[in-house]
Amino acid sequence: MGSRVVITAIIVILAAIGATTLWFSVLKQTTSQPAINYPNATSTRVATSSPSFNTHGPCLASGEYADYPLNQRMAAELGLPASNTVMLSVRDRQTTNAMFSFEIADIDLEYHAIELHKCGVYVQRGINYDYNFIKHKSGATKELWKYSYDGRGEKLLTIALVDQSGSAIYSYESDFRVDPAERSLVVMHVVADTPSDSGTTLIIKDLVTKKDIFVLPLSEIINVDSNYAGDFGLEAWTKDGSYFWADTLNGAVELAFIRIDPKTGEYKILPAPEGMKGGDLFNPENGFVTYINGANPWTGDASANSNYQQTFQKEGKIASFYLHDLFTKAEYLLATSTDPLVRYRPQWLSDTVLQYTLPSGLTTKYTIPQ
Repeated sequence: MGSRVVITAIIVILAAIGATTLWFSVLKQTTSQPAINYPNATSTRVATSSPSFNTHGPCLASGEYADYPLNQRMAAELGLPASNTVMLSVRDRQTTNAMFSFEIADIDLEYHAIELHKCGVYVQRGINYDYNFIKHKSGATKELWKYSYDGRGEKLLTIALVDQSGSAIYSYESDFRVDPAERSLVVMHVVADTPSDSGTTLIIKDLVTKKDIFVLPLSEIINVDSNYAGDFGLEAWTKDGSYFWADTLNGAVELAFIRIDPKTGEYKILPAPEGMKGGDLFNPENGFVTYINGANPWTGDASANSNYQQTFQKEGKIASFYLHDLFTKAEYLLATSTDPLVRYRPQWLSDTVLQYTLPSGLTTKYTIPQ
């Protein structure tokens, strides 16, 4: 499985330890990714979605948005639900009052568990899974489902099936993306017991015809440059749905970004700047990324962090915070610090304006030159 999916095991543990809730709205945020529209499926499990009051059409109206209770620890980063069962609410934008609600059960608390779109809620579900045990019941499945905003659900595809030994056999990675128009689905097909560099394939599917419209094996990327060998990752669609971005990573280290044009079948490989990590900021609209050069800013261990910080400063080193253009390789120095652990907390206010925090604690903005 990809590095992002492996990290999910940690996320699931955090979610289980006293998670508090926070209401999450995807459709109210400009940085959110929409979701799916896919083939028909049996309606035998529609009862797992239970409308709580009133009625609603299948799509959101212009004055509405949708939200659900969120695991507060993972709210900003992942949109992780507070529990395996969530109450999804359709709300009025002006009053924020809930106009319609329905429940979705058996949500698989994966790295990318839910996407909300104008006409669909797309969720990864674990059917007959027992999350208290490593081994699961034979026949249990991980599935991708779509729910319309009238509370009706349908299965789209099977991600993994549990065999007689209790082990999950994956057909797809536990990750997906859908274009803003809800016409295309991106998944990663995997071959069981095969290394990711030869067994992982990125697939974009037409959600009307159900056919593959773009296929890119990871091995093809590695054949271009062996330095890109790692795990495939799914990033984001551009707002107009013209391009989809993927990347390759070696653990937490970004290796390269791939911009795909599904209509022409063409793609461009753009190397990541040295030192960029998977958690650094990426803008799919313009191909700009942030990264810190000269420092490894976080180890995950408080004692190791402190020792690293002291050694870094004794040696008189400088950490530099950059904005990098993947297309032109232009670099824009935004800040420097003698503290390798300083957090710049960058966020895009628009496609051209980046906000970040200086080492002094002040917040500032940078506008990309036109």
